[in-house]
Amino acid sequence: MRVMYDKAYAEVWIKNNESGKDVLRVNHLEPFLGEWMERTPEKSVILDVGCGTGFIAGLLKPGQEYHGIDITKELLDYVKSRFRGRNIHLKHGFLPGGIDAQDGFSDFTICCMVLHCVSNLEESIDALFSKTRPGGRILIVEFSDAAEIRLRGEFYKTISESGEKHIRGTTTLPSGIKLTNEIFFHKEKHIEGCIMKHGTYTKTYVGPLFVAFDAVKMRQPNQPISARAGSPA
Repeated sequence: MRVMYDKAYAEVWIKNNESGKDVLRVNHLEPFLGEWMERTPEKSVILDVGCGTGFIAGLLKPGQEYHGIDITKELLDYVKSRFRGRNIHLKHGFLPGGIDAQDGFSDFTICCMVLHCVSNLEESIDALFSKTRPGGRILIVEFSDAAEIRLRGEFYKTISESGEKHIRGTTTLPSGIKLTNEIFFHKEKHIEGCIMKHGTYTKTYVGPLFVAFDAVKMRQPNQPISARAGSPA
């Protein structure tokens, strides 16, 4: 993994979060995540892989236990400063092999806009399911296939490296703030194939750029997958 998830990277996302001008997040991602979290029970363990600036932490119900994982220390510090005194636990970690939690740990695992930062899709999704209890739910939100054309042609103004499956350079966020990063383009069918090894799912398009996979981990190994799951109970 290239060293780009540093203090400067964190400062960009914090500034972007506090600007209130990221219309794609404010108008699409945040309402979708809010509705999903509203349907989770109070007595549950939430694992947020790639917790970023802590949006999910701000949606917790009183009886929920939250565990946030992020690769960037400064983002963890930011989340800690925002939510002191709540039942929130934060750890440094990363996909696919850097999540410090026991298998079957969480009732609900969330991985929102993280998988495009890692090249190894299959191992990363395997890790998300392994940390979730049988019958638990995994929410994955990523760029849709349709987003790739816009990302390559509209958002990235300076490109330092580009290939069939990835792009690296400087992009302008919807807030107008510039960010240097790398995106790996994982096709929806590949994400679906990885999920189907472990359970059932529903698929929802969220705004013009995002797609969400709401999955349920099968209760028994090798249990046949016969139907797609609904929303959180």
